[in-house]
Amino acid sequence: MLRNLLCTLMLVAAPLAMAQDQSPKRFGDIIVYFSPFNSSYVAPQVAANVGLERAPDKGVLNIAVQRETPDGAVPVDARVTGTVKTLIEQETPLNFIRVKEEDALYFVANYGAPTRSILRFEIDIQPEEGGAVHTLNFQKEFFPDE
Repeated sequence: MLRNLLCTLMLVAAPLAMAQDQSPKRFGDIIVYFSPFNSSYVAPQVAANVGLERAPDKGVLNIAVQRETPDGAVPVDARVTGTVKTLIEQETPLNFIRVKEEDALYFVANYGAPTRSILRFEIDIQPEEGGAVHTLNFQKEFFPDE
């Protein structure tokens, strides 16, 4: 059942990411997919099962890390940390939740903004313990639900 709920989450997030030109980022053989979106797009049951908060002023950042191999892309159980900042430098840490299902692995975190604002994200991805840390930087205009 969790798999169906997470598939729904990804189906909602994928078109949103494409519409906002958030193409995957490559770091050598590592591919990082990322999608920030309003928490209202997540069904209440999915949010409760995963541990996400749904609220008008909350968003969700979904990260998936994969490694390109000769047999295709495979999920990577990376260490994912990060922060989100407002334009006036108010910084908040992102607390990622690891979500594992059959062949998929995601990292999701809530973020908040009480008013319409541009948010700057800085995400550190460490594919293997002791390995290189790759940093993903992007910004997103957040529109709280009304």
